Amino acid sequence: MGNTLQTSIQKLNVQYNTPEGIPVKSVLDEWVKSTMGFEQSKARLTIMDKRKKEFQEEYRKFAPLGAMLKKIERQISVAEQEYLELLHGLSLARLAQQSNELSSKLTIVDPPYLPLKPNPSKRILMLIVGVFAGFVIVLGVLLSKALLNKTLQQPAKALKKIGVPLLGIYPLLNTNKNFINKANLRIMQQLLSKIAFGKKPVVIAVVSNQKGEGKSTLINMWSNELTQMNYTVENLTWAVNTYFSPKPKTDLVFLELPALDSIILTKGRVPEVDHAIIVCRANRIWNRIDQELLDIFIKTANVSPLLILNGVGTDDAEDYIGEVPKERSLIRSFMKRLLRLEFGNRKLILKGLKSE
Repeated sequence: MGNTLQTSIQKLNVQYNTPEGIPVKSVLDEWVKSTMGFEQSKARLTIMDKRKKEFQEEYRKFAPLGAMLKKIERQISVAEQEYLELLHGLSLARLAQQSNELSSKLTIVDPPYLPLKPNPSKRILMLIVGVFAGFVIVLGVLLSKALLNKTLQQPAKALKKIGVPLLGIYPLLNTNKNFINKANLRIMQQLLSKIAFGKKPVVIAVVSNQKGEGKSTLINMWSNELTQMNYTVENLTWAVNTYFSPKPKTDLVFLELPALDSIILTKGRVPEVDHAIIVCRANRIWNRIDQELLDIFIKTANVSPLLILNGVGTDDAEDYIGEVPKERSLIRSFMKRLLRLEFGNRKLILKGLKSE
């Protein structure tokens, strides 16, 4: 009986207490309370997150409105200040107007005289004076340019300075091509008229005082021109203390010498030539050293050279080559004939010759 009672008590104890000896009822109450507290806290967190999102949406909506409101307030403040300044200026203007009205009134003692006819204008006189002054200024500039220019652009001055006969001139090579051909024709006319072809070959020395005077370019042009005229031409370059031997059956030999300011010439060492041509740039000054070099060449080579000016301006070249072959307007042709004092109508003369 005691065992049965003890067994019943143990069963009862297992039903109402946990293995640790804690009453089952109090454990269940605590679990229910804990579960309810957890669910309440979870619900609160969910509500707080939702409220936080709603607050952030409202903040995004109203944040730009504050900046716009500040901008509008500044614009209103500026407009208000401008209005107040204008109102103040208007008040000052009205006060000044009232002050002028209250001051003593001015009366006209001597009214102005209104002329019935205008005074004569000096426009024609000023126009005449301006045209005359412009003509004098332009003439003075041209005269001063011509007098102060010490280069060899003008062939007449170049002949006086250099003192050798002029064979011909060449304009700038970048000018009219037909004008270059015309200049080349004039050179060939003068050159062939001075050559006697009794002895062949005829050796022509081409020299210059400085480098870059244009010897090689001119020699090539002459060779091409003479070759087209059925002459046999040979171009040679001479060095100091050397000899040259032209090809047989050659009509003309152009012998190019180095620049005179870079070599020493002595009698007996200069090659024997029939004619000599000295090429000189027209845009440089002829100095004393240039004259001395030319005199040395004349003494050692025992030949009188002919002068060719290279790179002469178009206006100066026309006197020796002829008119530049190009089309001109009627006004330009008339002004050119007027400046040259060339009167008469060339077309009428040509028309009369054709009719005959």
